[in-house]
Amino acid sequence: MANKGYVVNLKKIPLNLWKNFSSIRERIRKKWFTIILYHRIKPELFEEHIEYLLRYYKILELENLPKYYESNIHLPDNSLFITFDDGWLSNYDLLPIFEEKKVPVTIFLTTSLIGTNKRPSPISKYQNSLDMGNTYETELERIMLNYEEIKEMSKIVNFQSHGVHHIPATHVSPDQFRLELLESKKIIEDISGNPVYAFAYPYNRASENEAKLVESCGYLLARTGGRMLNKFGENYFLINSIGIENNCSVKELQNKIFKAEFKTILNPK
Repeated sequence: MANKGYVVNLKKIPLNLWKNFSSIRERIRKKWFTIILYHRIKPELFEEHIEYLLRYYKILELENLPKYYESNIHLPDNSLFITFDDGWLSNYDLLPIFEEKKVPVTIFLTTSLIGTNKRPSPISKYQNSLDMGNTYETELERIMLNYEEIKEMSKIVNFQSHGVHHIPATHVSPDQFRLELLESKKIIEDISGNPVYAFAYPYNRASENEAKLVESCGYLLARTGGRMLNKFGENYFLINSIGIENNCSVKELQNKIFKAEFKTILNPK
């Protein structure tokens, strides 16, 4: 990574000029890896995203990340991982693109949402209530993947845990969070027939305490937010990701990654 004085100088670079520093950006991507986070996106727009990402990044399977950690082998240059949260029914419409483009994708499932017409509530709901039995808003029709769709997609999609009730880990007791981790892990493994080794924190809310609990429950890594890139060898249970909105254009996707690179270089660890 650049030395301290070099980082200070970079702080003087306006964000809108950062994209022009291709040589510096390339050096960053060689040392850091990127995770992007979707919820829902239309197939035609997602295909445009994939075409852009395949030109500039090496898209890897998330299940390989722990193997790199364990063997202490650095990831390929320009490594990027694609993730989705919750398990929306519309993700099923992307399956032909996953297959045609041969892009590895991980979907983090909220198990109590499977096959329902329910959606996670805004984070503000949890400011005064910890009632996990009343955490969802509803639609008239089913909006989440069901068991049969998950089983079908499991042939090419990597399903991991987003908990049972989509409640912030920081808003429940350690015992409650442990149940979220263990129960969701078992349910997803039973459906997909594949091991569950990764967790995505609902609402990206987590601290070192939650990270230690995830590790104690047999997970190998966990993803949060942060809108930054990740340096190999950092805390594997607080991995950063870049959120991508449902209607994000390719240009906006590019700018989000630029901003994450800029934020990363200004906040070295």
